[in-house]
Amino acid sequence: MENYKLIVVIVLYYPCEKQLLDLISICRKYFYLKILFFDNTPICYPLNIKFSNKIIYFKSKKIVGIGGAHYYAAQMAVKEKFDFIIFLDQDSYLPNSFIQDMLAEFKKFKKIYPHLAAIGPNWHDYRRPKKNKKEDLNKPVTMLISSGTLIAVSAMQDIGFPKKEYFIDHIDTEWCFRAINKGYDLVKVSNVSMAHEIGEVKTVGRWFLQYHKPNRYYYCIRNSFFIFSEKWIPLSSRIYILVRNLFEIIKIPFLPKPLSTCYAVWQGLKDGIRFKKL
Repeated sequence: MENYKLIVVIVLYYPCEKQLLDLISICRKYFYLKILFFDNTPICYPLNIKFSNKIIYFKSKKIVGIGGAHYYAAQMAVKEKFDFIIFLDQDSYLPNSFIQDMLAEFKKFKKIYPHLAAIGPNWHDYRRPKKNKKEDLNKPVTMLISSGTLIAVSAMQDIGFPKKEYFIDHIDTEWCFRAINKGYDLVKVSNVSMAHEIGEVKTVGRWFLQYHKPNRYYYCIRNSFFIFSEKWIPLSSRIYILVRNLFEIIKIPFLPKPLSTCYAVWQGLKDGIRFKKL
């Protein structure tokens, strides 16, 4: 594993410095690894972090979202001949052995699935009540969320980079189905776990409500039209996305900013129908 060359990509947007320091402490001990902080924060946001050749900081001139950040990082990974890339969010929480465990799992499953492109950890949102849901672990899946996913750069070159025009939503959905369409396998592993925050949370009586800020609803709705236009997205997944969007819209009256969210949904519908890209 020590012969691998790996880059960890962490997208920043008004980050919490303590969380970043925790991620650095877990990642920097591996000599074959570099960390790229891609900063989408629109203002000059001070960070008391010492950057170096091993810890790279890139300040984007404009907000390009997760899609733009991942596209830039993928280009860097190819140009500098990295073997693997790991995408993380600034609010990802990793166990100390996350990196070495993910590399070991990739090596193990590569022997089982020769066309393996990526693996993802078994993740959970620590703010949510735990559910005993059954998942297909340790065998090919159709979807991996981007945070925590380890991707072989050689496979990404063939599949193509994440699409920057998606900006923030369905980036991983589209890329995963594109990979599968090209004959690659994706595996969610059981032996590596991580915690990750998905959206916002609110308790309504006995109900636990998970939601997003209004601008996220815009991209969720708009990008659904982008997804529907992709030829490699199966009908079942299109139906699932449509049903999920309807369910998210039903939740709007219970959200902190229902009017702003309704407006974001309306704008997403208009721009999605027109296939408007930023």
